[in-house]
Amino acid sequence: MAKMMGKKEKEEDPENVHGVDDEPTIPQKLEDFFDGKYMQVVMTLITIFALFGDDIRLATFEKKDDPWFFATFILCFLAFLVELVVFSVIKEDYKWSFFFWLDFVATFSIIPDIAWITDPILQLMQLDSASNSAAARAGQATQAGTRAGRIVRLVRLIRLIRIAKLYKYCSKASEEDLEEKLREEAKAAMNAKQAALKRVEASRLGKFLSEQTTRKIIVGVLLMLFVIPLLQVEEEDNSRFFGLRQIFWYGRSGCTDTEALSVHCEQQNGAWITLDGWDFMLFRYTKSSVTPGSDVNRFPLLWLQAPDLRSKGHIEDFESITGIAESGKKQLWRQNPRCATLDPVDCPYRDEELDLVSFTPPECLDREDCDSVASYARFQVQLRVRESAMWSMAVTVFIIILLGTLSMLLSQDTQNLVIAPIEKMVNIVKQLADDPLRRPDVSVSEEETNSKKGKKKGGPQLETSMLEATILKIGGLLQVGFGEAGAEVIGNNMSSGDGELNIMIPGRQISAIFGFLDIRRFTDGTEALKEDVMLFVNMVAKIAHHCVHRWSGSANKNVGDAFLFTWKIGNLLEKTGKKEGGTKQLLPAELANKALISFLKIIVEMRRSTEVRGFEHDPRILGRFGEGFQLRIGYGLHVGWAIEGAIGSDFKIDASYLSPHVNFTERLQEATKMYMVPLLMSEPFYVMLSTKAKDRIRKIDVVKPSVSIDKPIGIYTFDVKEDHIEPSVDAEDFIGEFRTPDDMDDIPKDHIYGAGAEFAFLCDADILKLQQDLPEEFLSLHRRALIQYTEGQWSEAKKLFEECLEIMPHDGPTLALLDFMAERDDEPPEDFPGFRETDYI
Repeated sequence: MAKMMGKKEKEEDPENVHGVDDEPTIPQKLEDFFDGKYMQVVMTLITIFALFGDDIRLATFEKKDDPWFFATFILCFLAFLVELVVFSVIKEDYKWSFFFWLDFVATFSIIPDIAWITDPILQLMQLDSASNSAAARAGQATQAGTRAGRIVRLVRLIRLIRIAKLYKYCSKASEEDLEEKLREEAKAAMNAKQAALKRVEASRLGKFLSEQTTRKIIVGVLLMLFVIPLLQVEEEDNSRFFGLRQIFWYGRSGCTDTEALSVHCEQQNGAWITLDGWDFMLFRYTKSSVTPGSDVNRFPLLWLQAPDLRSKGHIEDFESITGIAESGKKQLWRQNPRCATLDPVDCPYRDEELDLVSFTPPECLDREDCDSVASYARFQVQLRVRESAMWSMAVTVFIIILLGTLSMLLSQDTQNLVIAPIEKMVNIVKQLADDPLRRPDVSVSEEETNSKKGKKKGGPQLETSMLEATILKIGGLLQVGFGEAGAEVIGNNMSSGDGELNIMIPGRQISAIFGFLDIRRFTDGTEALKEDVMLFVNMVAKIAHHCVHRWSGSANKNVGDAFLFTWKIGNLLEKTGKKEGGTKQLLPAELANKALISFLKIIVEMRRSTEVRGFEHDPRILGRFGEGFQLRIGYGLHVGWAIEGAIGSDFKIDASYLSPHVNFTERLQEATKMYMVPLLMSEPFYVMLSTKAKDRIRKIDVVKPSVSIDKPIGIYTFDVKEDHIEPSVDAEDFIGEFRTPDDMDDIPKDHIYGAGAEFAFLCDADILKLQQDLPEEFLSLHRRALIQYTEGQWSEAKKLFEECLEIMPHDGPTLALLDFMAERDDEPPEDFPGFRETDYI
């Protein structure tokens, strides 16, 4: 039962194969020894023998074989006693517990099975409580036989407590097999994180309920076995006693010895029965247990001592009796001389297999002058003992099956309806604590099981299933609400079991790419759309979030008309594919390429979406902005450090990033208004990009921001022609996805994806369409003009910029620089450092 009190399982790390554990202590060694597989097998066999050994001895073996059984019972007793003592010392919460007393009773219930111990005790009790008179010894013998029958039944009931020990070993073996299986699964996991998720530990609730269920089942079954016999009326066969009494009185009816039976002899004048009748009476008494219609004597008479009518009523042993059986044949009965005394030492039958019947006249019970007046008859009841032993084994087997079945059924219901759902919920919380941004893994089989439970035969959904679904939803809301920046807050609070909400934890510095998106003229749009503005904003968020998530980014902040996105550098892992099953760390260039691609995809999807077009043609929008309105969004990309953490108080927190680089990203997208382009990028971000991406990017200015960053920085843009994107009805099915041109449909997409994100700038149909018909000479000419501008040759730069306007008349960056030079009469300052200071960024 010590196992059921809960074994402290040692945590195993599948990856810590070279770790050195502390030297185990003596109690730990003892616990490992007794809980070992081989020791469990030995103790199980010992328990089975303790359950059935005594019944097997009585049912199939003779008296001469008893010493071997008694010796084995002593070994069983010692084994149980050692286990009881050791577990009391090394097992926590075992001593004086329910299972301790159950083991205690089961251990000492073996003692009544050992005659070497019980017989001397019973003899001492008889000597202390009995006199030496024949009448007393006769009465005592009869009472001892009755008590022996009751004691045997009681011992057999108490012996059933050992079934609990058998149940313990079987359940322990089953638990160890399950633990070994789960341990192997954990070791086979691909990495430590998967191993931690695969390792299934029995919950405290599961162990407690299992222990309580087993305890109640054991108590209920044993209580039933003890109480039911007390409520039944026992029918005792007294035919042999009354027959012996009749033989006594008829045998002494012709007595002449007044010294022995003076009272009785003086009252009688002659024999009550003829000698032939006397002989017939004796013979029928020897056949008192014969089955009608046969000569089979189930309980043969071994010894008879009574007054003999032929000997004038003197009490003597009947050595032989002759009579005619029902078959008509003459039969002879002979006494068994080895069983012909009150205490037959050499009798080949056990005490349990002998039934002694005695009769003493009531007048002689308290008189010393007739203490020898008593009649005895000893019957051999071995067949009854063997049948009783066989039935006892059948009852034991039935109780084992009953206990196991009840325990299995009740535990199964508890496991399926309570424990398993709760353990799943705990597993979900553990997974959220381990990786707050990862969707908890719920196996398909478990989901199907819960679905069947909740929907079987149209039944109502169980509360546990509802609670599990609620936890999943809460976890999803936490992930959506906190995002990547709040992952540590979620993880710390999920893994804490103290019930306290701890959100004010220190932040941590990270490096990341920041992307900012802002909807232009949002205030006017809100006044026009009213309540429907939420639909409009969520439509924009849906497209933006899909694209960013598709290209390895994370959405962080939603503030009405603006959205902040991040791509963490250095700790982002991406699956390499199902075949490899491993992970790789994204290079900064790959991450920068994906950030740029995601923003370009947002630009494309905004023009492709029929929902966006629907809002642009909404009468309320047209009434506010006029005909030809088109949704404008500014985008900014920058890279730098930031402090990641929770901002706020116990009443409200937001998980976000604090950094001058985040502020610079926001101001960068604001500058798109001045440069009249949808997308701007900083020079640190541009440097991270791959060569194929840089080939499609144009440097438009060098500025020194007034805030956030105190050094000059280059400004870049990706020229786009949004008018080339046509609306599509099925656009929502492929938001942000890679799209190959028509002439590349035959190329497997795995070949394109495997080459890296930079090939999207060469192979993606959307990106190619954004720069379709973009003059190559314009980019070269603008590059020359910008070089002249930064070197202070403004007159030459102005001519080149004007030539750029001849190619692209409405180029925003060119107009912005011409306006700046015009404000200074196209003359650079004497100490012009090659950049300009601006309050706009």
